Amino acid sequence: MTLRSPSFLDLETLLSQAEYHDIDVPVAQDIVETTVSKRSGGGKAGLGAIALSGSAGSDFQFQSTYSLAPREKATVSKVIDGLIREKAVQVNPVGDSALSKDALIEIEGTARITAASVMSKVFFVFRRLMLARDINDLSELAHLDLEDATSPRGSSGSTCRTNCSPFPCF
Repeated sequence: MTLRSPSFLDLETLLSQAEYHDIDVPVAQDIVETTVSKRSGGGKAGLGAIALSGSAGSDFQFQSTYSLAPREKATVSKVIDGLIREKAVQVNPVGDSALSKDALIEIEGTARITAASVMSKVFFVFRRLMLARDINDLSELAHLDLEDATSPRGSSGSTCRTNCSPFPCF
């Protein structure tokens, strides 16, 4: 199957669904490699039936450890493919399909930005700003200094990490 980038599904929810449906999730693994080098030498000296032999040697062991973590996009795609095989995801449901809260649905199509989706982006920016400034009350947003360096500027959004913020399209 193809690699997917779900728009409205966070990784924690997806992994919880996978656990609920007994789907294996790729996890980080620690890899240990051990290399052993044997060095030895020996000799034999003798005359006729009488001989002396000897050998000496040493073993050198080198061990390296590293972690191999699966990439998030591959993990998400494998989990979604497993959920589809288990019929836990409704793929392109028809108009009369019954949908419920927390149902997993895969839909392909074209989205339109509406006033509702634009407002959700604005609230997303406000939420990031409140987290960055440790603001607990919406009324405190009215007293922000817009010239302050920590306020989001223009469309860059670097302070609030809003360059590619998710927003639902209705």
